Amino acid sequence: MKRMKVILVLMVLLLEPWCVSLIRCEILTRRYCSVEILETCKSWSMAGQIKQIKILDYSPYSDYGIFCKAYVKEEDGGSVYYLIRNELFDWEIYKVDTIWAKTGGNADGFIWPYIR
Repeated sequence: MKRMKVILVLMVLLLEPWCVSLIRCEILTRRYCSVEILETCKSWSMAGQIKQIKILDYSPYSDYGIFCKAYVKEEDGGSVYYLIRNELFDWEIYKVDTIWAKTGGNADGFIWPYIR
């Protein structure tokens, strides 16, 4: 019985960071995902129709204005879009990292929290 408790505690300790990251991601997505971000990501989408978008990080006080890091799941892959927004302009994508693709290639990245 004591061994089961130790195993259960170890499992909880190992899964806790992942669960907290997923909860944070869901909160950021509900709070900051907007039509403007979705439309900006759609205009840059190269792999097809967007199925899902998750906000991984959001900072209204970055050096470049408002910063947003979004994971975009498309039909044929998943990418991380780095967006910035100045007070005078709309959202702009300044970097895209392809995390995975059905077609293979060199898109073998890792995303935290692990969302697929």
